[in-house]
Amino acid sequence: EVMESILARPIGILSLGSSTLELTAVQLRDNGRNRLPEILPDFEGSYPLGAYHMLNMSAEMEGWSLGYRDQQFRNAPKSQETALTTWLRRVQGHINQKWGNQHKDFAAVFVVGGMLKVPSVREWTRKQFRNAVIAGFDLGEHEDDCITAISQGLYRQIPQG
Repeated sequence: EVMESILARPIGILSLGSSTLELTAVQLRDNGRNRLPEILPDFEGSYPLGAYHMLNMSAEMEGWSLGYRDQQFRNAPKSQETALTTWLRRVQGHINQKWGNQHKDFAAVFVVGGMLKVPSVREWTRKQFRNAVIAGFDLGEHEDDCITAISQGLYRQIPQG
């Protein structure tokens, strides 16, 4: 019964990847014989605003290769706090533009992507979405699953009931 009520509402999917920010929402539709997931086009968006965009915003690292910037950020995320804060504001702007406050009606917002390895990004995600489910952290899996969830297909992470 709980699963039925959850599946009656849309599920948001937010991907915070290396190259892009991806937004979508799906809802199960009953066609009489079975229920099929249907993408809700009004909630879809793809933006070239991934981690690499954030790394290129850092004035302190200007002149260094993207690979070096990436390694430095992984070793010391706090060293890029200003760029990260600005990047998160831009991410929030795109989310607000596409989802507005309607994400509050979603059964859950599944969040995937490598930026989830940064603790402050996970904290931000939980503040933005009271119903966030963070792949690799909330599903009892390995931390790297925040990345592999994208390629495996998010449907495999959702319990079947």
